[in-house]
Amino acid sequence: MAAIHVLCVDDDPDVLAVLSMLLRRTPDLECVGALSTVVDVAAEADARGADIVVIDFGIPGVDSVEQLHKLMESGSPAKAIVFSGNNDDHSVTLALEAGAAAYVAKATDPRILLDTIRKVARDAQSEDHPGEVRFLRRASLVGDGVPHHHVR
Repeated sequence: MAAIHVLCVDDDPDVLAVLSMLLRRTPDLECVGALSTVVDVAAEADARGADIVVIDFGIPGVDSVEQLHKLMESGSPAKAIVFSGNNDDHSVTLALEAGAAAYVAKATDPRILLDTIRKVARDAQSEDHPGEVRFLRRASLVGDGVPHHHVR
Protein backbone atom coordinates (compact mmCIF):
# COMPACT_ATOMS: atom_id res chain seq x y z
CA MET A 1 0.00 0.00 0.00
CA ALA A 2 1.35 3.44 -0.93
CA ALA A 3 2.09 5.97 1.78
CA ILE A 4 -0.41 8.74 2.47
CA HIS A 5 1.18 12.05 1.43
CA VAL A 6 0.66 14.80 4.01
CA LEU A 7 1.27 18.54 3.63
CA CYS A 8 1.58 20.40 6.96
CA VAL A 9 0.82 24.12 7.30
CA ASP A 10 1.37 25.87 10.64
CA ASP A 11 2.94 29.17 11.67
CA ASP A 12 4.67 27.58 14.68
CA PRO A 13 8.04 26.08 13.65
CA ASP A 14 8.01 23.78 16.69
CA VAL A 15 4.64 22.32 15.65
CA LEU A 16 5.93 21.82 12.09
CA ALA A 17 9.05 20.07 13.42
CA VAL A 18 7.00 17.72 15.60
CA LEU A 19 4.53 16.96 12.81
CA SER A 20 7.38 16.26 10.37
CA MET A 21 9.08 13.96 12.90
CA LEU A 22 5.84 12.08 13.64
CA LEU A 23 5.20 11.54 9.95
CA ARG A 24 8.81 10.42 9.28
CA ARG A 25 8.46 7.82 12.05
CA THR A 26 5.18 6.49 10.69
CA PRO A 27 5.76 4.08 7.79
CA ASP A 28 2.39 4.55 6.08
CA LEU A 29 2.52 8.39 6.18
CA GLU A 30 4.90 10.73 4.35
CA CYS A 31 5.42 14.45 4.91
CA VAL A 32 5.55 16.13 1.48
CA GLY A 33 6.01 19.63 2.90
CA ALA A 34 6.02 21.74 6.04
CA LEU A 35 4.98 25.34 5.38
CA SER A 36 4.77 28.22 7.85
CA THR A 37 2.30 30.13 5.66
CA VAL A 38 0.37 29.56 2.46
CA VAL A 39 -1.13 31.75 -0.25
CA ASP A 40 -2.98 28.98 -2.10
CA VAL A 41 -3.30 25.70 -0.22
CA ALA A 42 -4.93 23.94 -3.18
CA ALA A 43 -2.01 24.78 -5.50
CA GLU A 44 0.53 23.71 -2.87
CA ALA A 45 -1.31 20.44 -2.22
CA ASP A 46 -1.49 19.63 -5.92
CA ALA A 47 2.13 20.61 -6.62
CA ARG A 48 3.33 18.34 -3.81
CA GLY A 49 0.97 15.45 -4.52
CA ALA A 50 -0.65 15.72 -1.08
CA ASP A 51 -3.51 13.42 -0.15
CA ILE A 52 -4.08 15.25 3.13
CA VAL A 53 -3.40 18.83 4.23
CA VAL A 54 -3.00 19.32 7.98
CA ILE A 55 -3.56 23.06 8.48
CA ASP A 56 -3.62 25.32 11.52
CA PHE A 57 -6.77 27.39 11.94
CA GLY A 58 -5.09 30.56 13.16
CA ILE A 59 -2.11 31.42 10.98
CA PRO A 60 -1.52 35.19 11.01
CA GLY A 61 -2.28 36.75 7.64
CA VAL A 62 -3.99 33.60 6.35
CA ASP A 63 -7.77 33.31 6.09
CA SER A 64 -8.11 29.64 6.96
CA VAL A 65 -11.79 29.51 6.05
CA GLU A 66 -11.01 30.96 2.61
CA GLN A 67 -8.15 28.45 2.16
CA LEU A 68 -10.47 25.55 3.02
CA HIS A 69 -13.06 26.86 0.54
CA LYS A 70 -10.37 27.17 -2.16
CA LEU A 71 -9.24 23.60 -1.55
CA MET A 72 -12.81 22.27 -1.80
CA GLU A 73 -13.66 24.33 -4.90
CA SER A 74 -10.40 23.56 -6.73
CA GLY A 75 -11.29 19.96 -7.42
CA SER A 76 -8.08 18.90 -5.69
CA PRO A 77 -8.22 15.35 -4.37
CA ALA A 78 -6.47 16.53 -1.17
CA LYS A 79 -8.61 16.61 1.96
CA ALA A 80 -8.05 19.07 4.82
CA ILE A 81 -7.67 18.32 8.50
CA VAL A 82 -7.65 21.40 10.72
CA PHE A 83 -5.11 21.03 13.53
CA SER A 84 -5.62 23.90 15.93
CA GLY A 85 -5.08 25.15 19.45
CA ASN A 86 -8.63 26.53 19.36
CA ASN A 87 -11.08 23.81 20.28
CA ASP A 88 -14.19 25.91 20.76
CA ASP A 89 -17.44 24.92 19.08
CA HIS A 90 -17.45 28.02 16.87
CA SER A 91 -14.00 27.25 15.37
CA VAL A 92 -14.90 23.60 14.84
CA THR A 93 -18.17 24.53 13.12
CA LEU A 94 -16.50 27.15 10.90
CA ALA A 95 -13.80 24.69 9.80
CA LEU A 96 -16.18 21.83 9.06
CA GLU A 97 -18.64 24.09 7.23
CA ALA A 98 -15.75 25.47 5.14
CA GLY A 99 -14.91 21.96 3.98
CA ALA A 100 -12.48 20.48 6.47
CA ALA A 101 -12.83 16.71 6.63
CA ALA A 102 -11.82 16.72 10.29
CA TYR A 103 -10.82 19.01 13.15
CA VAL A 104 -8.20 17.90 15.68
CA ALA A 105 -7.18 19.89 18.76
CA LYS A 106 -3.43 20.33 19.21
CA ALA A 107 -3.72 19.22 22.83
CA THR A 108 -4.86 15.79 21.63
CA ASP A 109 -2.66 12.69 21.80
CA PRO A 110 -0.63 12.70 18.53
CA ARG A 111 -1.82 9.16 17.76
CA ILE A 112 -5.32 10.55 17.32
CA LEU A 113 -4.06 12.94 14.63
CA LEU A 114 -2.30 10.06 12.85
CA ASP A 115 -5.43 7.90 13.06
CA THR A 116 -7.54 10.80 11.77
CA ILE A 117 -5.20 11.25 8.79
CA ARG A 118 -5.67 7.56 7.96
CA LYS A 119 -9.46 7.73 8.36
CA VAL A 120 -9.81 10.80 6.17
CA ALA A 121 -7.53 9.31 3.50
CA ARG A 122 -9.50 6.06 3.58
CA ASP A 123 -12.74 8.05 3.26
CA ALA A 124 -11.35 9.92 0.25
CA GLN A 125 -10.42 6.62 -1.41
CA SER A 126 -13.81 5.06 -0.78
CA GLU A 127 -16.23 7.63 -2.18
CA ASP A 128 -18.20 4.71 -3.62
CA HIS A 129 -19.02 3.42 -0.14
CA PRO A 130 -21.67 5.79 1.22
CA GLY A 131 -22.07 3.86 4.49
CA GLU A 132 -18.45 4.40 5.40
CA VAL A 133 -18.52 8.04 4.33
CA ARG A 134 -21.68 8.68 6.32
CA PHE A 135 -20.10 7.12 9.42
CA LEU A 136 -16.99 9.26 9.13
CA ARG A 137 -18.95 12.43 8.58
CA ARG A 138 -21.10 11.91 11.65
CA ALA A 139 -18.45 10.69 14.07
CA SER A 140 -17.56 12.87 17.02
CA LEU A 141 -15.06 11.22 19.30
CA VAL A 142 -14.89 12.26 22.92
CA GLY A 143 -12.23 11.14 25.40
CA ASP A 144 -12.26 12.77 28.82
CA GLY A 145 -15.44 14.77 28.34
CA VAL A 146 -13.72 17.34 26.12
CA PRO A 147 -14.13 17.02 22.36
CA HIS A 148 -10.69 16.18 21.01
CA HIS A 149 -11.47 15.76 17.37
CA HIS A 150 -14.33 15.78 14.98
CA VAL A 151 -14.52 13.85 11.75
CA ARG A 152 -17.09 14.86 9.15
